[in-house]
Amino acid sequence: MSARYGYLFEALYPFEGKRVLVLNAGAGAEEAARIALEGARVVAADRAVSGLRAAARRALERERRVALVLTGVEGLPFRDGVFDACACLGALERVRDVPFLVREAARVLRPGGGFFYETVNRTPRARALGRLVDGDAARGGPILDPALHVRPEEVERALRGASLRPLDIRGLGPRGSLARVLLDRLRGRETPLAARHDLSFRFMGHAVKEETIGPPDPARTPSHRP
Repeated sequence: MSARYGYLFEALYPFEGKRVLVLNAGAGAEEAARIALEGARVVAADRAVSGLRAAARRALERERRVALVLTGVEGLPFRDGVFDACACLGALERVRDVPFLVREAARVLRPGGGFFYETVNRTPRARALGRLVDGDAARGGPILDPALHVRPEEVERALRGASLRPLDIRGLGPRGSLARVLLDRLRGRETPLAARHDLSFRFMGHAVKEETIGPPDPARTPSHRP
């Protein structure tokens, strides 16, 4: 079990009977399949057909099905409040308007629904380590624009601006020594990550959508007249 899924499981469990949206499903294919295995109704969304294929393939390997939706994360084609939980996996560092993405995720969540995210910090350490640890980069693929990486305080502002109350945040870092990371890079494979207190590379967090609050009842509003 990956550290990311372990934290996701801890944050959003139980999944049985819940409707869960997984954003950037290509990167979250393993998590989408495992959530479905726990009895959730999973909707996997990705802007790329290849990402949806990866999610479908991993689900079939576990003898589960997930609904596939081809869509960008900046404008989700779902009604308000239809999901019990949302997992936003490696998506925040792929868009230029993080607050809008977070608001969209919050919009499709029911009040009290859980929001889980995992992303890359905008630090020199994250930029350097990302070239060694990132699986696509290790296989010679493209490296994401470091300017799109996002700081924890920026994520927190986006969460609060979308009526999502932050509950927890944890770091993710390479499991093992720098020598292990370099060896994995030479072999073209991805280095496993472990939960850390240090947020300077990758970090993940959990928030909950605030319950809907209606307009104040005048009969119950205390008077502040002198």
